[in-house]
Amino acid sequence: MDLSPEIEAKMGAMVEGVRLDPAALEGVGERYKENVPLIFDYCAEYVEHAFPCDIRFPLGSVVFVRVDPRSPYLIRKEDGVLVLEKEGRFVSTVEWTERPAYYGQCTSDGLEMRKVIPLIGECCGAIMFSYYCMNWEGGLQCRFCNINATANHHKDAILPSKRADQIGETAAAALKERPYIHLILSGGSLPRTRVSDACIAIMEAVKRHSGREDVPFGLNIAAPRDLSENERLYEAGARSVVYDIEVWDRNMFEALCPGKAKNLGRDIYERALDHAVTVFGKGNVYTQLVLGLEEKVHYFEAAQSLAERGIVLLLQPWFVGVGSKLEGHRAPYPEWMLEVNEKVVRIMGRHLPEVLAEEWSRRGLLNCYRCANYTLLWDEVRRQIGGVEIDR
Repeated sequence: MDLSPEIEAKMGAMVEGVRLDPAALEGVGERYKENVPLIFDYCAEYVEHAFPCDIRFPLGSVVFVRVDPRSPYLIRKEDGVLVLEKEGRFVSTVEWTERPAYYGQCTSDGLEMRKVIPLIGECCGAIMFSYYCMNWEGGLQCRFCNINATANHHKDAILPSKRADQIGETAAAALKERPYIHLILSGGSLPRTRVSDACIAIMEAVKRHSGREDVPFGLNIAAPRDLSENERLYEAGARSVVYDIEVWDRNMFEALCPGKAKNLGRDIYERALDHAVTVFGKGNVYTQLVLGLEEKVHYFEAAQSLAERGIVLLLQPWFVGVGSKLEGHRAPYPEWMLEVNEKVVRIMGRHLPEVLAEEWSRRGLLNCYRCANYTLLWDEVRRQIGGVEIDR
């Protein structure tokens, strides 16, 4: 099973976006899952009409729908089948992901469950407990980030706050429908221990409402100053954590992530990651770099340094977001992204062989290829171990 063409198409759709023929939107919001505004807006400009959340390729890879009216990619319907084209040439048949039943339900106090926990891909429940990041204060936000701009623009479509019990009710409905769902808790940076406190309250509510103690929680949050927070989070049920450094070169980190540099600092992220490995185990701790902001060698150096310490490097291709300081800039070509991504996974495989084992992907402690719609890590891992279909 050759995944290479599918991975190439996924990267192209991520970086260059897609255009959507109106006929291709049939069934979106009914049979197929509509986009629900999340922590970031990935489109090249704000889209005010309903559009799909994810594209699924024939071999199972998924990618979020990034609408860009200038994209060379077009999705249209031909004889009842969705087709992805690039500059008028056939690339692949595709599908929209199915809308889960709980999207039509409400919590006991009337909140739409689809806004409480949007589903990413086929199996990732995204719990956004905060749509605000303190790093934006004084204009110190990461230069590629649009979290606060997204919250302001979509204020009528998102829930600015969600109580733990509302999340617990929704998670119970989602897990009843799809027992294999992974739940990821994320949000903007908050001061002191408020992030840990929020995550622990949510995990306890999910377990209480669902009656399950085995829910695989993953956390994508700011690094804690107090390393004992790692133990608190693990004891509450977290089984993987992501502390995003974003930019590897220290000078570029200071320039591109001024709020992170001022409010926490690079060393705190490094210490938190290393300590987290002692708590969560090798291969269960991640950091993310934005792919396309730095020269290639920085990503290769990062992959080796992190893998040798048991930390997985996630590369999120830079898709220039509306509302960010870098809006209007151009990311590197998809071919550049693919080259770096492939080599990074090979480097990690040499120094952290756990990531090239089927069991690592099967555990789904953070994501899997069926729901990782924003990165190619799990797709590239699957390709390098033979393109197999990995059971849940």
